[in-house]
Amino acid sequence: MKEPLKPRDKFRQKMSRDGLLRENMTTGETENISKRIQENPENDIPQNPISDKEMPKRKSSRLTFTEEERNIPELQRYIKKSDQAADRLDKARDKIPKKKSLSFEREFDEKTGKGKTRLHFEEKEKPIVSGKSANPLSPALNKAGAFVHKKIHETEHDNAGVEAAHKTEKAAEILGRFSVRKARENYRNQRLKPYRKARKAEKAAEKANA
Repeated sequence: MKEPLKPRDKFRQKMSRDGLLRENMTTGETENISKRIQENPENDIPQNPISDKEMPKRKSSRLTFTEEERNIPELQRYIKKSDQAADRLDKARDKIPKKKSLSFEREFDEKTGKGKTRLHFEEKEKPIVSGKSANPLSPALNKAGAFVHKKIHETEHDNAGVEAAHKTEKAAEILGRFSVRKARENYRNQRLKPYRKARKAEKAAEKANA
């Protein structure tokens, strides 16, 4: 009696931080095709202290590949996609507003036996400011405006012209407040645009590296 035919195994390839993986969808087994060499974690430890001209580097989302991996035909498409996503992320991050802050480090000189302080500037991304900034003049202006409106309201019933002018004034005031609010919204949208682009590029890089 003939043995029953077994279904052919189906495979799919996906890119990971350990290289190109080949997954058998029938058995669930996973094989590392590129056999990526694991990097020594000690190489990530800086050997030299920070100098005056050095700036702290932000964490990169770019994957590193060996020359052997870049010459594997099956890997080239994934490597190109990952590099393009990382390039877009770097450009988006560069457009985020920066600020410089002065910081210092305390060091000990073995020759002189004295300590010394070394100053340097650090460049950091400006945080997103949430909430509305309070205007110290707003309460006084609102109070004065309410007083004027009250006085006009007391006399507007005696004079039709004053009443019409007051209604026109209210309409102009409402329109002015709307214009100011709209201008603030547009300004905030423009200010947050680099942050939104950076976040979008970051998600795209994570998807490309998954």
